[in-house]
Amino acid sequence: MTILGLMTAPRVASAQTITYVEGFDALPVMVGMAQTDQSLIFDTPSGRILQAHLVGDVTYNASVEFYRATLRSLGWTQDSTSNDGLIFTREDETLRVEWSEAATGGLGITFELNPAPAR
Repeated sequence: MTILGLMTAPRVASAQTITYVEGFDALPVMVGMAQTDQSLIFDTPSGRILQAHLVGDVTYNASVEFYRATLRSLGWTQDSTSNDGLIFTREDETLRVEWSEAATGGLGITFELNPAPAR
């Protein structure tokens, strides 16, 4: 008699849970960052207005590359770059991402979503 067994690799729980920026569709909070309680979520007849703030101990360059790649993968197109941020568009919305020094030290990131201007 032959007994065949099915061997599977043990499941390892991920030590890292993905959290998302409140109000934004599938926009992850970068590891090392945390969302503050200074968020704004508002629906208007012309579209959503959202504002969220993250703070943490990550580098500026790493966070720019993370959010540039993440937003592109979510269908956002980078329109321009300013001294303190990036501007993206998708369908009828504009997203501004700005970096600053956080009041508590470390890096601050602000996401501002607005209806795109009429064309």
